[in-house]
Amino acid sequence: MDLQTFLAWFSGMEENIKKQPTPAQWARILHKVNELKTAPASPTPVSTSVPVAPRKTKPTTASGWKAQYEAALVAMGFDEESAKEFLASVNVDLTRDPAEAAKADAGPMMSTH
Repeated sequence: MDLQTFLAWFSGMEENIKKQPTPAQWARILHKVNELKTAPASPTPVSTSVPVAPRKTKPTTASGWKAQYEAALVAMGFDEESAKEFLASVNVDLTRDPAEAAKADAGPMMSTH
C-alpha cells in the first residue's frame, strides 16, 4: 500500500465516521497505517484515473443496483468493508447508472489531496 492508496481509503472511511470512530473502525485505520509503514516505496506513480466496474445489465431492483454500486466502489479502490459502510448511506435511484453514481458520489474522495 502506498500513501495515495491509504489517503483514498481513509477519505472513504472518514465519510462514514460521524463522531469518534468505533473500535472496529479504529482497528481498521490502525491496520491500514501499519500496512503503510511496512510497505516498500512504490517506484511507479499512482494512477489518477478511476476505474469503472463493468456491468452486464441495467439493474431493476434495489439489491441489484446496490450490488453494482458496491462493485464500482471496490473497483475504485475501496476495501469491501468500507464500500459496504459507504453504501449504507446511499439512496437507491434505479434511473441512475450505479457505476456512474458511485463515481460521482465517491470519486471526489479518491482524488489526490
